[in-house]
Amino acid sequence: LAEVTTHVCGRKDPEGLANARLIAAAPDLLNALMAVLQMDVKGHSLQDRLSFSDEGRELLSDALDAIKKATGSLHDVPTLPA
Repeated sequence: LAEVTTHVCGRKDPEGLANARLIAAAPDLLNALMAVLQMDVKGHSLQDRLSFSDEGRELLSDALDAIKKATGSLHDVPTLPA
């Protein structure tokens, strides 16, 4: 559970409201990211295709790090190609 302050001294707190929206969307964002990383593109996994470039490897690493941060592990997501 998370508690987010959306009002400070009786006034709306834009940062608090933005944080509340992000927290509310987090499960959907995580599920979408995990689904995207498990996609196949023309017979090859998206992760394999991303591993062909430095930029792709960095993006894939960032995505996997975000999943690990959100879940505590990389369950249900194949590991980063070597």
